[in-house]
Amino acid sequence: MIETSNILLFSISVTHDYYNNGICSLLNYVADEKTAVLFKKYSLKLRDTLSGFSLYQQSKSSSLDFLKYLQTVSDLDGFTFLIKTENNVIFDQTALPSKQLGAFLFDSSNVSTIDNQRTLNAGYVETTSNTVFGTIKIGFKDLIDANQSIEYQIHFKTRSSYWNYYFLSTGQRSFEDLMIKDRVSDEQFSTPSDVTLPNGEEAQLISSLNPLELSEGSRYKFDLMGTYLRLGKTNSKLIFRGLPNASPQNNQIISEEESNQMVSPIYVYI
Repeated sequence: MIETSNILLFSISVTHDYYNNGICSLLNYVADEKTAVLFKKYSLKLRDTLSGFSLYQQSKSSSLDFLKYLQTVSDLDGFTFLIKTENNVIFDQTALPSKQLGAFLFDSSNVSTIDNQRTLNAGYVETTSNTVFGTIKIGFKDLIDANQSIEYQIHFKTRSSYWNYYFLSTGQRSFEDLMIKDRVSDEQFSTPSDVTLPNGEEAQLISSLNPLELSEGSRYKFDLMGTYLRLGKTNSKLIFRGLPNASPQNNQIISEEESNQMVSPIYVYI
C-alpha cells in the first residue's frame, strides 16, 4: 500500500523593514476563491509560518507529477493568494509606489535571484480596498521548471517621511535658540521657526531636511540642544536626550505645487 505523505511544494518568507525583527504580524495569507476550490479538490494544505506560509500536497505521487497533473486538468495556471490585513496602519508603515491606496502584486514569473535566494519582485496597482494588501501568484510552470520545492522571499521596505518636531514651552526654561543634534549619523534639520498650532498654542518647529525612515523602535538618536547667553558668551545645554521617533499613525500628506509630501508631526513639551 502506498502511503499519502505531505510534500512541500513551496514556501514564502515575508520580511518588513519597519519591524525590529523583520516580521510583520499584521498580514494574513489566504487562497483566493478559485485556488481554495483547488485546495479542497486535491487535498492541498496551506500552513502559516512565523514569517509567511508554506504549501503542501497530500498525495501519493511526486510533486513534479502532481503539478503536471494540475496544469493539465485545472483551468488555472497557478496558485493565487491574497495578502490580507485587518489593520490599516500597515499602509502607513510601508513604502508604497503610489500615494494612492493600492495593493502589491507578486508573481513567480517576475523573480530576482541573488545568492540562490529567489525574491518576488513587487508590482503595484491602485485599488479601493483597504483590507487586501497584496496578491501573490505562483505559477505551475515555474514550480515544474524548478523541479524542487522553492523558498520565495518577499521584502517590504519601510515608509519614509519628513519629521516635524513641534517644541512647546512649559515656561520653565528660556533659550536663545534650539537645535537638534544626531548622535549616530549626520541627519540635518532646519533652523527653528515660530508657528501657531490649530489649537492656538505657540510652538517652535524644527523639520528634517530629508525624509527619515519610520521604524518600530527608536532607530534614530536625536537630542535637543538649547543655546543661551552667559557673561556675553553663547553656551549650549542639553534639553532633551533621546527625542521621540515619529509614529506612522500620525502621518499627514502635505500638498505641494506638483507633488505631495508625507510628514510626521511630533509634539514635545520642554
